[in-house]
Amino acid sequence: NVYSDNNARDTIQLFDDAAVKHGITVTVSTGDGGISGTQGSPSTDPNVISAAASTTFESYQQTGYAGARYFGNGKWVSNNVSALSSGGISQGGQVPDLMAPGEADWALCSTNTAIFTECSNFAGKPSPIVLFGGTSESSPVTAGAAALVIQAFRQTHHGASPSPALVKQFLTTTAADQGLPAPEQDRKSTRLN
Repeated sequence: NVYSDNNARDTIQLFDDAAVKHGITVTVSTGDGGISGTQGSPSTDPNVISAAASTTFESYQQTGYAGARYFGNGKWVSNNVSALSSGGISQGGQVPDLMAPGEADWALCSTNTAIFTECSNFAGKPSPIVLFGGTSESSPVTAGAAALVIQAFRQTHHGASPSPALVKQFLTTTAADQGLPAPEQDRKSTRLN
């Protein structure tokens, strides 16, 4: 991560804080620094919801990627911390707020490979779906969960919106405990179901 923690001059953090101040819930990717790259700003901002990536290896079995069909046992393990996901304890003493699917999932793609050259399968043919992953997937999955919380709150509170802090509290206190070490899991909750 380019920026250090708790930097009051970080433009992105200032923008996120302004959005939160105006009632907008902000989700932020922890980054794809892997086990050697702890999360950094803006995901360490306590006002946002930071999202790390979990594994979803079923797609490897489906495609045979990395020899899964030939060297595997036909099973896969999901819902673990992804090796590509930034995490750990930040300079400010924080760990990611949540973990959501972010490694080896499917993404929609255009079959117009003249424009979207990466939209091809392992045989090099145009494909409407491709393997995709990273915390850039985890953050929008978390944003979708936040949107559902906001919608449910509005329906039961005469159209009033919850504060971003309340949305964060709903998500972090209802997520599934993965039983992970403290540097990888905030409080008792991490994974969105």
